[in-house]
Amino acid sequence: MSEITEGILELEEIDLKSDEALSQIENIISNKLKKLPSFRVDLALNTFVIRARYLNDNTENFYCINDLSFNPNKSNIQIGRANYQNQQIFYAATNRITALTEIRFVNNLIGKNIAKYVFSKWEIIKPLQLVVIVDHETVQKHNALGLLGISDFIIQNAKDFKDNSEIADFLELYKYISKKFVEHVPAGQEFKYKITAAFSNFVYNRIPQCDGIVYQSVQYPEEFNVALKSNAIIDEKVKLHSAYRQKIRKISETDFQECESLISKSIDYNTFKIEW
Repeated sequence: MSEITEGILELEEIDLKSDEALSQIENIISNKLKKLPSFRVDLALNTFVIRARYLNDNTENFYCINDLSFNPNKSNIQIGRANYQNQQIFYAATNRITALTEIRFVNNLIGKNIAKYVFSKWEIIKPLQLVVIVDHETVQKHNALGLLGISDFIIQNAKDFKDNSEIADFLELYKYISKKFVEHVPAGQEFKYKITAAFSNFVYNRIPQCDGIVYQSVQYPEEFNVALKSNAIIDEKVKLHSAYRQKIRKISETDFQECESLISKSIDYNTFKIEW
């Protein structure tokens, strides 16, 4: 049994609910899975990623750039798919629909007919280097066009190097972690994020020039998300381009209608204020 296979089996035996789970995962990654293969892409300049935020009934709008960026209050940050507790990571989607599904907008319409959201459109203005984590089977199943190229490349490598035990082990590890990234995690079971959060941080630390990761959306698997280190925003590699508030009306349990859009008038990057 290879060291990588042994490490994967040990990960699966960990009680993720335990307080020691995270340190156990980190130890296995550092000692047995440290040769994690990485496939990197550069996101094209002048393209956009989208974030969505729910507006509760007592909030009229968001008026500050920080309200639409990564959470400025570290103490309020819980563990996520690509972040530790108290770790600031900027999550975004490739389009508005994916951004909505990622915040599980349907839950905000339980017991009400209308909910308000603010979408923020962020422009990539400096080169971004991201590590891609995709599950080939899920990509093929949902025909995720934006990920087919890298997915096919990985599969071709698996065929070309099937007799190379070292590369076969690397690809086994990649397949394992990519499946963890497309695993559905119900509310209240966030402890299941510990493995992907630890792997994400291993990537962040092992590849300093890496700005974040690309991974397939769990809620809308035809598309993908990005998780960027906070410095990508602080260093203005990605910059807020515009924002708009929108109401969504619930027609039925499966039918929703967009209404009453309001677009931002201007953004002051010196004061970080958004004018509506």
